[in-house]
Amino acid sequence: MTEIVQGQALADWLWGRQRHDWLRRVVAELRRFPTLADLYGSSFWRAEEEALQRFLTVIQAGGPCGGRSGFGEDLSQEIPDSGACGLGVHLSAEDPGFPESRPLRIVHWNILKGISFEGIVQALTEHPALREPDVLLLNEVDVGMARSANRHVAAELAERLGLYWTFVPSYLELTKGPGTDQAASEQNEIGLHGVAVLSREPPVEVLSAPLPEVFDYFGFSEKRYGTRTALLLRLPAGLVVGTAHLEVRSTPARRADQLQALLNAIAGLRSTAQAGRPVRRILLSGDLNTHTFPRGRLTHSLRGFLRLLITPRPLLRRQLMEPWRGMREPLFDLLRREGYAWGHLNDQCHTAWAPLETIEEGSVLPGALQDLLRRILLPDARGIPLRLDWFIGWGDISPSRPNAARTVQDLCGAEAPSDHAPLVLSIEERNPLGLRT
Repeated sequence: MTEIVQGQALADWLWGRQRHDWLRRVVAELRRFPTLADLYGSSFWRAEEEALQRFLTVIQAGGPCGGRSGFGEDLSQEIPDSGACGLGVHLSAEDPGFPESRPLRIVHWNILKGISFEGIVQALTEHPALREPDVLLLNEVDVGMARSANRHVAAELAERLGLYWTFVPSYLELTKGPGTDQAASEQNEIGLHGVAVLSREPPVEVLSAPLPEVFDYFGFSEKRYGTRTALLLRLPAGLVVGTAHLEVRSTPARRADQLQALLNAIAGLRSTAQAGRPVRRILLSGDLNTHTFPRGRLTHSLRGFLRLLITPRPLLRRQLMEPWRGMREPLFDLLRREGYAWGHLNDQCHTAWAPLETIEEGSVLPGALQDLLRRILLPDARGIPLRLDWFIGWGDISPSRPNAARTVQDLCGAEAPSDHAPLVLSIEERNPLGLRT
């Protein structure tokens, strides 16, 4: 059985005294183990494995009102597995069809954990490119983390926007986070971090898809337990939307492995589609971390430094904006073979900046050489521009008008709510959300 927890049951399940006491004990125990091997060989693991795995695989969901205190109305109860290659929950017995056509506004955004929550709300309610989204696909979403004011970011954002929401965790965070996250004055109340989808109408079905873990965060300074997990929603009229956040601290080949797991889950969803609920169109988004550099080892960083040093800047920019060229990010070749497309769903703008001090390829250098590299390669103090975030489509997914795919670059930078720019896409759709026009 797969669980979806929502409504008042979710409020009690997350913030009740029993959960608080269990989390405090479990987090303290997990911190004691230096490696996963030590953890898996312990009596603590034998006693807590089932409860911990359940905590990280339960899908959380709610309606447009409720926030942290109530989480809105229930969408369903515990429901059997869908049979797809992932963890599935059916929320409705039928898939309604709607004859009207209308443009559908879909926004993707890596929201940097929801730290600048009010800035995110302001952007999504006031920015002309983003306001009144029909579907909002979010990466880096916190639940009960001190750095984001211990909010349930997805639930509280949905309440402010009047949307339905679904969240799946990837990790139980065992620290406050990296860098300035450590300065948060409070302690983590829950410590979950994952991805979320908000939609104007409730989903017909929900699917979570665990991705291969290709970097050991349990032994890293940002100690965490879990695995990256993608989230898919089937909306009315055969539209599937989903989002994933792929690994930054690994190689392009391993990111392709993670994407393959997501595509396998979608294939399972399509193969088990019930009569009257076929999958007609798929729109995925994600911070796919397509920076084109292998990372995770010193040798990778050194090779990356040499590439930065010898590659002419116009060519380097083209490689970073078009990471499918030369198989630098093989996940794009995988997408092409599976019938997915991305060119018409994205513009050619960068979605993030990588300051030199945060780039592994530069951090291996002594300070003087870092300064030299900065003067040679990075006349712009913001760093190297990267295209990390994408929309990907399968089936009849087409922009509703010229320039309907846009990177909102004025919301990326030091004064913006996130270090990633949001993406917005307007598609002409057969009213998949059933909105009256």
